[in-house]
This record gives sequence, structure tokens and C-alpha cells, in this order.
Amino acid sequence: MNDQFPTRIRTEGARARQAAAQEQDDAVAIEWGALAGLIRRRILTLSVITALLTAAALPVILSLPTEYVARTRLILTQPRYLPQDEDPVFSLETELERITARQNIQAVIDRLDLAQVPELNLARPGTPSRLATVLRSWIGTPPPAATAAPQDPTQRRLDAFSARLAVRRESVPGLVTLFFAATDPQRAADIANLTVQTYGEQRNAQQRDLTRATMDWLAPRIARQQQVYDTELARARDFQRRNNLSATPGGSVTSQTVIALTSRRDQLDQQQAQLNATLAMIPGTGRTPLVPLPGEPESLTALRDELQDQQHALAERQAKYGAQYGGIDLTEERIAGTRDQILRAAEVYGISVRAALEANRADLAAVQAQLDQAQGGLSRRNVAELELGDMLRGVAAEAEALARLQDQQRDLREGTDMPAVSVEVLSPATPPLAPEGRGRKVYLAMAVVLAGMAALLAVGLSELLDRSIRSTEQLRLSPDTVPVGLLPRLRRREARTMTRLVRTDPGHPFSNALRAMLVMIQSQSRGAVPLSMLVCPGGREGDATMTSAALALGLNGLGRRVLVVDCHPASAATDTGQEWGMPRDDGTMLRLVRLEDRPDPAAAPLAERIRALLDHGSYSDSVVIFDAPSPLASGVTLQLAVMTARTVLVCSWGRTARQLARLSADRLIAASDARILMALVDVNLRRHARSGSRDAPLAAQLIQGRARTSRIYPFA
Repeated sequence: MNDQFPTRIRTEGARARQAAAQEQDDAVAIEWGALAGLIRRRILTLSVITALLTAAALPVILSLPTEYVARTRLILTQPRYLPQDEDPVFSLETELERITARQNIQAVIDRLDLAQVPELNLARPGTPSRLATVLRSWIGTPPPAATAAPQDPTQRRLDAFSARLAVRRESVPGLVTLFFAATDPQRAADIANLTVQTYGEQRNAQQRDLTRATMDWLAPRIARQQQVYDTELARARDFQRRNNLSATPGGSVTSQTVIALTSRRDQLDQQQAQLNATLAMIPGTGRTPLVPLPGEPESLTALRDELQDQQHALAERQAKYGAQYGGIDLTEERIAGTRDQILRAAEVYGISVRAALEANRADLAAVQAQLDQAQGGLSRRNVAELELGDMLRGVAAEAEALARLQDQQRDLREGTDMPAVSVEVLSPATPPLAPEGRGRKVYLAMAVVLAGMAALLAVGLSELLDRSIRSTEQLRLSPDTVPVGLLPRLRRREARTMTRLVRTDPGHPFSNALRAMLVMIQSQSRGAVPLSMLVCPGGREGDATMTSAALALGLNGLGRRVLVVDCHPASAATDTGQEWGMPRDDGTMLRLVRLEDRPDPAAAPLAERIRALLDHGSYSDSVVIFDAPSPLASGVTLQLAVMTARTVLVCSWGRTARQLARLSADRLIAASDARILMALVDVNLRRHARSGSRDAPLAAQLIQGRARTSRIYPFA
């Protein structure tokens, strides 16, 4: 190859750096601390988004209704004439539910004729109303959640009334605060006061209706009970008359003896059943040693408690130390010994139970004999007296039941006019002087703040998701990629006359940036201008063509002959000189030729034609610049990368993706085995100067340096 720079020489350290860079993630760290810089450079976008969102929220804010909230405070307690423990049904939570009940609300609506009030006859809320509800929930206290408007107008009014009514229990016992919101302050106060009044009236009316219903239910019960009492009393008197019993019998000695013996026999039968049950439980003591026996001695109970403690200790030691712990065997021996003691004590207790059972049987036999003897000695009159006593006891029971019913009826009759609940209004509701809420101005200010935050979030997300190259620092894709500078964006008119711009306007930012780029290329080529350069795009091909034309004009302005070789297919790209205003042939200083990648079969191979162009440039002391397509789309570009001295990969500011640039650079590095020079073109200087990146001051200097004279000699 005819060039003064070796292209395939690289140290082992560079190879190691490239291998390490390939293992790193291709993501570029985002500087979250540059929030002020983001706002500064995107202030126009933020302002537009904030204005649009605020304008969208303005109808919602203007549609917010002005509501007045009236408050009344009251104390709800049970009536003082009742003892505190006589009415367990009274509950403050239940009374609060009764205040907001459908019946109470309907009564208030009918008494104030609220059926035609617009705020209680709203149809299903539209989009502005729903948005207003959401905005209120974000900014202020959210209103009670309203259900979907039903088809029934009455139910719709009840739901609207309930949504505006709120009852809150205070920390003081029995203290309640009632709220009602309305668009008219007087109406809000009237409804709040009337709601409390209607609740008290309906609650007392319900109590009176319940009392009357209870009295109506008691009346036939009392009549039936009176009839039963009269029947039993008449039967007892008739029996007394038929048996010539002149007075209430007190009972003879024999009858009293029969009664006492019968009671004694029943007690002995019960004791015998308990003793038999105890004897049946004693054989099972070995299986269930912890189950106590009825009437067992305290010594046996103490043994059971000791066995239970030993079992708990065994379980704790097994859980803590495991089954192989030495103390577990000793504890199990103690448990076995305690079991044996319980069995022996149970056997001893069984002997005493058997003795007590034998004594009980003897006593029962003796009592039964005495009872038979006493019953045999009863006379006919004594039997009649006993039957009469039973009848009189039944009469007394019926009389007691009748008295209870009559007492209950008398209590209900006396409490008919008593209030069911004590309602003490501490502060009646008055018309509020100011509407509830923060006002539309505050809502508007909060809407502006929220819109600004949403705009900032949208812009931040757009910056976060932007994966394009926007600074020369992002061109350092690997240790073998070297940024050589940037070229500003040219207006369409300036792009057509780029030759005149470069040659006649040395103070232009484009001219200054081009001179700086040429200096960087020379510094990467050991201080000399390379004899051949490959310029290919990392993204759009037009940017690489513009860069080739600019480099050719810049080198031509420094007094070097330039040969620009257009390597694009004839049907795929516009002529380089025609597109950027370059002369087709400027004598011997600037020449434009085309490299046909598909010549006729008789022509020389591609490598030989490229070698011929390089040799021609060397003989004529010309710098050969190859304007080639993307390395990802053309094999000609890779062939040129192998044979040229320097390769310049051109990336468009804000358009070329970082991943695409990395793939292009990696392919060129693999083909040429040399460093790749990276150029950033089509840069918006004003936006780049506000970006906060490391090369942002360079963009600012290019803007400010238009009026100053550059230290580098201008192009001729």
C-alpha cells in the first residue's frame, strides 16, 4: 500500500482494552444531576406541554361547582329516666346509621320540596365532572364516592342527597357532627337542621309504634293467661269442696315424713350414680393418667400435676437438646415412677369408693323401707291434701306469670310518650359565609404545577429513551475509536454554497469546526496529513458525503491537492460535487472521480483499481478521499478500510443510534486493524451548547467565535 502510516500495527495493550470494552454494557450513563440543564435546553418544549395541559384542565377547573358546607353539632344519648344498664340495645353507631337512612332522607326531601333542586337531579356525570372529581382527590379532600346514577329519579335524588350528607363521630362520647354541602348556603343550613329534627321525630315515632305493637301483642297473651289462671283456681276450689277440705292444708306428720323420705331417696340415688361412674373411670387411669377422677383426694391430684410438669420438661429438653440428651432418660424414669404412684393411689381411691358405694346401698335400702312403711300409713284425707297442695302450687305459678305480663303492659303504657333517644343540639347549623374548598385560583395554580411536572416527566422520559449520539464523548465507543471533532448544521442555502462559505467566511462556525477537525486528524496521523482517507457514514449516507466535501475543501484551502473518489453506486447517491456546490474539476487542486464497483468483466479487479487511485494520488502529491457507503451495507467500504491510511466514521447528531455506530466501528476495526476516527456532524450548536455535555462549551465557543479571528490561518 502506498501510504506513510502503517495501518495494521497495534500494541497488545490496545487489543486488551478493546476486549475489555466489548464486555461492558453499551448503555451510556445518564447524569441525573443535570436536571437544571435539561430544563434550560428544553424550556420551549416544557412551556408548550405545560400550556397545553393547563389549557386542557382549565374547562375542568371552571366547571367545579361552588359548594357551601353547613355543620351542626349534637349529643346523642339514651334517655336519662332509664338506668344505664336497662337498655343494652342503644348503640351510637346504629343511631348514626338511622340519621343517614333512606326513610329519614326521603322525609327531609319531601318537607323542603327538594325534588326540583338541580343539584339533586343531576344525570350521570360527564367527562368534565369526573375529571373534576379526580382533580379534587389529588389536590384537596376527596368527596364521598358517588355511585352510578340509577334510572329511577327518586333513587337518584336519594343518592345525591347521601353523597352530600356526612355524619362524623367525635372523640367525646356521644358527640356527633353532621355536615351537608349545597350550592346555596341557606339551603345547606336548613337541610342540616331539618335532618336532625326529622331524625328525632321519626325515632320517637318509631318507638311509639313499637310500643303500641308490643301492647297489642301482650293484650291477647294476658287474656289467655287470665283464663288459664281462672281455670286452675276453679279446679282447685272444686277439689277442695268435694273432699271437704275447709282450709288450705298444711299437711299431716305422715305426709311430711313421706315428702322428706322421698327427697332423701332421690339424693341417695344420685350419689350412687356418681360412685358407679367413678368406679368405671378408675380402670382407665393407666391409659389417661392426667384425667382427674370425681372427688379424688388432694394427694392424687398433686401426683397428676407432677406428672404433667415432668412431661412438659421432657418435651422442652427434646426440642432443645434432641432425643440423645442424657437427661431425657432420667426424666422418662421419673415419669414412669409417677405413673405407677398414680395407679396405686387410684386403686386405693377405688377401695374407698367401693366402701362408700356399699354404705350408700345400705342407706338406700333403709330409706326405701321407711318410705314404704310411711306411705302405707297415709290416710285417704292425707292423699287428698297432697293433691290439693299440688293444685295450689300450680295456681300460684299461673298467677305469677299473669302478674309479670301485667307489669310489662303497665311499663309499656307508662313509657309510650317517653323519647327513644335524647337529642341535644349544641350548635345549630347556620348559613356558611364562604364556600368550601381552596378556590379556583388555587386549583389553577396546582394544575399549572402538575402540568409542569407532567411535562418535565415527559421530557425526561424522552431524554432517557433517546439512544442517539449527541456529544463527542459518546463517540468513544471503544479504545480504538477516537473523536476528531464536530461540524455544525448548515442551512439549506449555506449547504448549496459550501465552497464559497469555507473559502470566503473563515469566521463562520462551520469553517472553525472544520479547521479544528483537520488539526485533530493530523494529530492522529503523527502531525501530517494522511495521503488517503476513507469517509463512511454510521447512519445517513448524505452526512458522510457532506463531510467528504468539507474535508476536501478544507485540505484544498491548506494548499493540498485533493482527489475525491465517489464510491456510491451511480443510481443510489447524488454526485458529490453537484450536491454540495463543489466544482467538478478545479484545475489540479481538486478533482472528482467515481469508483465503479461493478465494471465490465474485462476491467481490473476492485483492489487493483483502488491501488491505482492511491498510486495516482501519491505520484501527484494528492490526498485521496474515498466517499463510501455504510460499512454495514457495502463490502467496498471494508476493502477501502484495509487499503487507506485513515478511516473517518461520520455520525449524525441526534440521528445516528449508538448501537448502529458501535456495530459500524467494530466492523471497520475488525477489517482494518487500526484506529477509527469518529466525526459528529449536523450538530445543532444552540441546543448542543445547552445540553450540559462535556463538549457543550465547544459549541458555545463556535457560536461566540464568529466575530473573532481564528488563531489557525484561514483557508485561501
